[in-house]
Amino acid sequence: MSLNKSFISTFRFQVQSKKKKEEEKKKWKMEAPQQGPDNGANGVSDPAKLRRKKWLNYLGYLAILLAGVAVIVVCVLLLVIHTPTITVQNVRLENFPATNGSGLTQSGTSFTVITDMRVRNMNLLPFTFPARNTTIYYNGVAIASSLGRWGIVWGRTSRIINTRVDVPVDQLTAQGENLSSDIRSGRIEIRSSTSLRGSVRTSRTSNTRVTATTNCVITIDVASRTANNPPQCGRTISVS
Repeated sequence: MSLNKSFISTFRFQVQSKKKKEEEKKKWKMEAPQQGPDNGANGVSDPAKLRRKKWLNYLGYLAILLAGVAVIVVCVLLLVIHTPTITVQNVRLENFPATNGSGLTQSGTSFTVITDMRVRNMNLLPFTFPARNTTIYYNGVAIASSLGRWGIVWGRTSRIINTRVDVPVDQLTAQGENLSSDIRSGRIEIRSSTSLRGSVRTSRTSNTRVTATTNCVITIDVASRTANNPPQCGRTISVS
């Protein structure tokens, strides 16, 4: 009898211990989602926090992508060089001599050819030109030339520059029969060639050289002693 009682008491103790452990385990599972910043040790996470973390990651990736695109756009705008455009807007004469039927009077004097040009810079960086050279031709012979001052055209802007060339009358009358024929026709055609050499600095150590040449045919009305506008012009541009 004593053995049976001992066995029964041991069995009851084991059953009670097992029930107690099961109750503690259930209680721990019920309280686990409310524990810690990650909602307990059982790996259960808050869906709202997961969504917020995912959106933050997406925004970070988007910011990196936009920054990369912006860097590429800036590099393209800075490194791709657009050639400046030169447009001749107006040509005028000062002190052009009168004619005496087949020639020009006022020998030993000179008249001035003034050309107004618009230089437009399409680059973000400034376009600088140290000097410009203008030559006047008649009948294929250079009769006068001049050098202009240096200048700068800032990025995305335009600037009006003018060239002044003093032409000796004697250089024109030296053409003889060609000039007499043009005077009798009432028109004298001369050609103006302006070369503008400049550069666009792309970095501290390098720059891109641009040479623009504008050739214009200027028709002089002998009766009014003025130049007909607008002149017929063509231009060539080289980049190196």
